[in-house]
Amino acid sequence: MRRREVVMLAIIAVLALVAGWIVWPGNPGIHFTLGDNEVDVDFGAIEGRDLQGGLQVLLEANPPPGQSATRESVEAARSIIESRINEFGTTEPVIQIQGNNRIVVELPGIKSAEDRERAISLFGETGLLEFVDAASTPLRDGTKIKTVNGCTADNPPEAGTYCTILTGKNLVSKQVQVSFDQRNRPQINFGWDTEGARIFADYTGSHINQFMCIVLDQVVLSCPRIN
Repeated sequence: MRRREVVMLAIIAVLALVAGWIVWPGNPGIHFTLGDNEVDVDFGAIEGRDLQGGLQVLLEANPPPGQSATRESVEAARSIIESRINEFGTTEPVIQIQGNNRIVVELPGIKSAEDRERAISLFGETGLLEFVDAASTPLRDGTKIKTVNGCTADNPPEAGTYCTILTGKNLVSKQVQVSFDQRNRPQINFGWDTEGARIFADYTGSHINQFMCIVLDQVVLSCPRIN
């Protein structure tokens, strides 16, 4: 029994030393190579906004007259904000829906006035939805691209830049909805205003079997073929 107690105390002491070394701010982490494998582990405490300070913003939906903010639209806005903040590089951000039409954004470590303004401008703007001409080469989902408006045969886009056919401003929001086709596959139904319908009809009619990418904030969401 005595020997067992000594062994237990020794194990507890070792665990305490290891835990103390891990939480020690100056520990170098674990870095070594074992055969073809490399181990790189850094230990460090990540402080939340309550400890290191930061930015907290409450956003509220402001839909056009006659419309209301749905759970789906607020969740879509939350996803857009999250993707933008991930590009900002903040550690442990919090983006949560509050109630039916609000989103709370918390960014730890944002202290300077310049960083605060840059962060707010990053996620406070409306997402830019574009329908982009990809010609005969589809783009992978998630590809970051450059776009330009006003392309013509006499004024083609520069190399590496894609021409915007339409933007979300021409969509009729009341007509956007999810449905399912005859094979029970999900599809998005949407409608255009008068100008958008004309441009879309002219473009798709003259670009059969080519690709049109759906792009949000210059990131490709999907790139369907025009049938």
